[in-house]
Order: sequence, then structure tokens, then C-alpha cells
Amino acid sequence: MAETPREIIERLVELFKTNDAELASRIYAEDVVIDDPMYGEQVEGRQAALAAFGDWFRAFRIIDFEIVESIVEGSRIAVHWRWRAVHQGKYLDVPPSGREFDGWHLMFFDTKDGHVSRDLTCWDCTQFFALRDRAEEAAPAG
Repeated sequence: MAETPREIIERLVELFKTNDAELASRIYAEDVVIDDPMYGEQVEGRQAALAAFGDWFRAFRIIDFEIVESIVEGSRIAVHWRWRAVHQGKYLDVPPSGREFDGWHLMFFDTKDGHVSRDLTCWDCTQFFALRDRAEEAAPAG
């Protein structure tokens, strides 16, 4: 029996908890399209998703990841999830802080043949950018 959209996304959450870009990218279709404003342009294809996830996991070590709510309609699923991570590498020009923070995403996924075929993402990065702001405030004036 084919996986339902909810099962696919639940599996994606478990794969994100591994902090392994290769494993996480396997749930994406070869021709996936990821639309996330943080990337500046659409990410197309599993190899591009792997590269994007690699950047993500170098920057963040996921501690916890959970689905808060989801809505399924046919092969599509809308998800609100929360995550907790340690900021361990540079991301969006924010140097690593070593600090833990919480975040959330709102995502729309299309699924096909057991894979994510489209990923539209919006994440609340205010806590992440607060790490940068705290570091700038703590830096000695020069």
C-alpha cells in the first residue's frame, strides 16, 4: 500500500531528526520543486535539495522536530511544525552562535509515488536572527 501524504511527511520529520541531508533528501522526488524565500530562487531537483539540506544541517543541529498540526487534501498536505536546534554554522550571513533556539515552519507539500514533489516553505526566522542581534550587542565596540 502506498504511503499517505501524512505518512510521507511524518517520515520526513523523522529523517530531519537524523541531521543527515542525504537521508532527508531521499524523500524528495527527482524532479521536486522547493520554493522557499530564504533560497532566493526555486530549488529544482533532488540533487539541489540535497545541497540545500546540506547547508541547513551544517548550520543547524536539530534537537527536536514535531508536527503541530496538518491538513490533508488528496495528495497535498499543509503542515505547521516546530523545531529546536543549535546554531552551529553560518547561515544567511549569520555566524555560528552555538546557541539553541526554537523555530516554526508553515509548509505546503504535494506528494506523488511516495515522495515530496513540491515543497512551499515559510519559516519564522525571528529567533534565529535574534541570535545575530545578541552577538552584535555583545561584541566590543571597535
